[in-house]
Amino acid sequence: MKLLSYAVIFGVIGLVVGYFLFARFAGHYLSVMDLFFNDKGIAGQLGDAIAGGEKIRRNIFISGGIGGAIGLLLSSVNKSRR
Repeated sequence: MKLLSYAVIFGVIGLVVGYFLFARFAGHYLSVMDLFFNDKGIAGQLGDAIAGGEKIRRNIFISGGIGGAIGLLLSSVNKSRR
């Protein structure tokens, strides 16, 4: 249970850090709703692809995944010390 807790906490921290690093888009931050829910039509998706919106999302989610992996690593290191 502690392993999962560390992974979730560090994954969320990774998402937040990734958001502040990568979500700057045309002078503004990408909204959180646009980050998680892409309900745009084909024209909106094409505009996102041209402007780099998909790359921004991917980088933020990769940051969250790295944070989760760090949480798993720290949890297992902490467990081995006991």
